[in-house]
Amino acid sequence: MADKPSPTQEPTDDNFPLYRTARIHDNDEIPAYAREILSSQTLSALEEFLKERKQAEENLERLREQKESGVDDVLEKRDRRLDELDVIGEDWQVGREGGLSQFWYDENTINTIVEEVIDNTPSGGRIACISTPTVFIGLKRKCPSQSLYLFEYDTRFSMYGTDFIHYDYNNPQEFRDKLFLRGTVDYIVVDPPFLSVECLAQTMLTVDLLKKENGCKIMVCTGATMSDIVYRLSQARRTVFEPRHRGNRLKNEFRCHLNYESEKLHWDESQTFY
Repeated sequence: MADKPSPTQEPTDDNFPLYRTARIHDNDEIPAYAREILSSQTLSALEEFLKERKQAEENLERLREQKESGVDDVLEKRDRRLDELDVIGEDWQVGREGGLSQFWYDENTINTIVEEVIDNTPSGGRIACISTPTVFIGLKRKCPSQSLYLFEYDTRFSMYGTDFIHYDYNNPQEFRDKLFLRGTVDYIVVDPPFLSVECLAQTMLTVDLLKKENGCKIMVCTGATMSDIVYRLSQARRTVFEPRHRGNRLKNEFRCHLNYESEKLHWDESQTFY
């Protein structure tokens, strides 16, 4: 194991892993030797980051308590003490161990998709949101008469109780209540977590298992480069609607695809089929 650098030693990638990766101990305390080496500006930024992370963790715990106490059922939407999307932050650091690929939709996108889903799902029907937690939360806010299910890998959303189904696209047909939900879902919203044919194909296996035969409406939101394979796997055609993400952090051209003709989200007539 490499020795820790002395206070007078110049930090490098070889002699100071902490300097390179900004890894912090689980107790969120900056090691004493790091304080001796890092500049005051770096220390200040690091302390601010830790403060924000601690506050985020506290807010997440408050949100869990809020859900468990049922306070959502008695508070008006404008009076909610915590907003789910602000508390449950994105995890898009794909390059690090355990990192996810999360980019939250902006409010206009959420509202547009939620309205489309509710308008096209019968009262008392079932809606499945696969890797689309922002849409799920938007639907919950509207309190529709339909049953909602969130298929999601991120266990922070387990606070939604039985509406949450832990889901891993690597095992697309292995999840809780599989037999109960098989062939019963009226509307499925999908946003595969990774922009790859493999991820899309695996996710669509879940769609095939859940969808109600001869009547399930499917929405697939993914990169425009995937439009051809989306159509081949689901008969969902590209529309002119372009979902947007908070802060425009995702630079890929994104499109919404539907396997039915919508009154509001029209098909993109420029799409060609092979």
